[in-house]
Amino acid sequence: MRVDSSAIATIPSRPMQQKRIPFLVRLHPDSRELLTKATADQRRSISAIIDQCVRDQLQPRYGGLEPRLQRFLMGVKQ
Repeated sequence: MRVDSSAIATIPSRPMQQKRIPFLVRLHPDSRELLTKATADQRRSISAIIDQCVRDQLQPRYGGLEPRLQRFLMGVKQ
């Protein structure tokens, strides 16, 4: 199969990956089924989905002080 070199140049490069830490998790069968459906729908790995869910759920409460302070101040201004 022949590939045009100009097509290769238009493929966006992935940003440098951060170090990932292996982590074993026990899941309920229902959670595993949800993850399986999500991986097929989103075309992402199970680990990527779990990582995003953990950050989305915990970042507002346990994240850095600056973003939390900004969210608090936005609520005060309104």
